[in-house]
Amino acid sequence: MKPRDSLGLRRGYHSPQLDVKVRLNTNESPFLPPEEFAPTLESKLRKLKLNRYPDRGYRLVREALARAYDSVPERIFCGNGSNEVLLNIALSYGGSGRRAVVFEPTYSLHSHIAKTVGTEVLVLQRNNDFSVTTPSIEQAESYSPDIVYLCSPNNPTGNLESTESLAKVVTMNAEPLVVLDQAYGDFVQEHLTSENFESENLVRLRTFSKWFNLAGLRFGFCEGSEEVISVLDEVVLPYHIDEVKQSAILAALELKELFDNQAQKVIDLRNELYKHLLEIGVKAHPTNANFILMEFEGRDPKVIWADLVRESVLVRDTSNWPYLPPSLRVTVGTANENAAFLSALEKTLKRMN
Repeated sequence: MKPRDSLGLRRGYHSPQLDVKVRLNTNESPFLPPEEFAPTLESKLRKLKLNRYPDRGYRLVREALARAYDSVPERIFCGNGSNEVLLNIALSYGGSGRRAVVFEPTYSLHSHIAKTVGTEVLVLQRNNDFSVTTPSIEQAESYSPDIVYLCSPNNPTGNLESTESLAKVVTMNAEPLVVLDQAYGDFVQEHLTSENFESENLVRLRTFSKWFNLAGLRFGFCEGSEEVISVLDEVVLPYHIDEVKQSAILAALELKELFDNQAQKVIDLRNELYKHLLEIGVKAHPTNANFILMEFEGRDPKVIWADLVRESVLVRDTSNWPYLPPSLRVTVGTANENAAFLSALEKTLKRMN
């Protein structure tokens, strides 16, 4: 049987999962949820009536998120991971006859999901420091896009978009829907918030897979205008946030301070790891996320990746990614995991001298 022509089947988004002792390739938190999380969740699960459908509008979750992120429930939309939020945005504002702009290198699923629903995706490149420049924004505006995707901190590079660049994008004459992916936004001490920037055509994405160390739960949300959120509510499948997930999110938000304390440790570990990488001569790019992009001048990163695997350390091989220099990306792990990675990397680099 033949799928529709516009589907554009592509290799699925994934990273290899190998049997290693230290896995630092998927930007997860290295910590389990706080020990208080399980009993808090259990107390909520005991009250569920799973013979009934969940609250379709997940009202309590929206109210809790609004309190935690200084918003209002009517401006919040949730999904099973931020990727499902991206899918519903593409279904609502993309599709056949519509255009989206991405600035590469960036998160690959922005363009992947847009193309899957039939959207024409126009690719513009970032500067050498991975920033989005004014000429690129002006070129994007000339395309009259329906959607513009930005990522801050950007994945896989870790850099922030400037408020000035964002302002130029949201004020384009075409008035596109601007999707600002802030999956790693909590790892930044000073970042764009609704207090210092606001626009009715701006949608901000967040996830519980990074700062909240709940990647296995698959939960993400976005904040946007009430008009945009009402459109997403019309498009999404009914009862898409199940009762168990709603209970888990409520439990996590009740314990937000404990999750915050754990994630703050990741920031400290990131800064320490970045410093050590520079000390051993690695070109580590400045980062505001829980990962670091690394270049190895004069050395083949694919050879380094394979050597690290032999040392039972797995990082992300980005050596052949489009729009990126030959590189590897490492997720920040625990102190012991970071130490094991650095030890294996130093051995590899010495062998290559």
